[in-house]
Amino acid sequence: MFRGTCDAANAAVKVFKTNADTRRVDREIDLLSQLTCPHVVRLLRHFSATLDNDPVRILAYELHDGGDLTQHLRAGAAAVSPAELIKIGTEVSTAINTLWSKRIVHRDIKPANIVRAADGHYVLVDVGFARHLDRSDLTIGGSPGTQGFRSPEQARGRKALTIHSDVFSLGITLYMLAAKVHPFGGRDLTTPAPVNTAPLTARGDLPAGFVKIVEQMLDFTPANRPTDAAARFAALGGP
Repeated sequence: MFRGTCDAANAAVKVFKTNADTRRVDREIDLLSQLTCPHVVRLLRHFSATLDNDPVRILAYELHDGGDLTQHLRAGAAAVSPAELIKIGTEVSTAINTLWSKRIVHRDIKPANIVRAADGHYVLVDVGFARHLDRSDLTIGGSPGTQGFRSPEQARGRKALTIHSDVFSLGITLYMLAAKVHPFGGRDLTTPAPVNTAPLTARGDLPAGFVKIVEQMLDFTPANRPTDAAARFAALGGP
């Protein structure tokens, strides 16, 4: 990933060599072209070019300079406030719902793939692992996603993932942002295990409703996870 400009605006730029999987590049372009949501990264332009005498494909995305959420997990970083946690939950859940409205599962939701825009809203980026449920899977070998953030069904190699998988991954992200520890010790959850909410309640400032939603998002059984998390988080932030 490079930093550049596109139509006079700052942009995040990906360059794919000719030996890259052309179908994967076309898939990413196609997925993003279907979406209009302020919380999903926007593809500004895509084109072919020549670099060092080699043909390449170039994709330029909107660039947000607020940093990704991993900055909150570093040693010494200030705790994320309840209001900000609720905002993240609301906006990223909205992004997940937007993807699912097009039958798309992101499959790699984690702190590094959620960035903050200049106006303070949050944006889900990097749809390289995303899959449209009505099309073939282009992932080569293994399970897509990042260890420790994959849903149980994803970690066990299930291909027909749904919105519930992304909900689980966001649940891990929110838990870590709130407690600064991983709910399952940094491992993928492949067998049923209860969620220990003590690190969340120990903060003393998190709404009980927030803790409950995150707990439900981390349920081992996909059907038990909430698909209305965006509305439920938004309700917590109201008067």
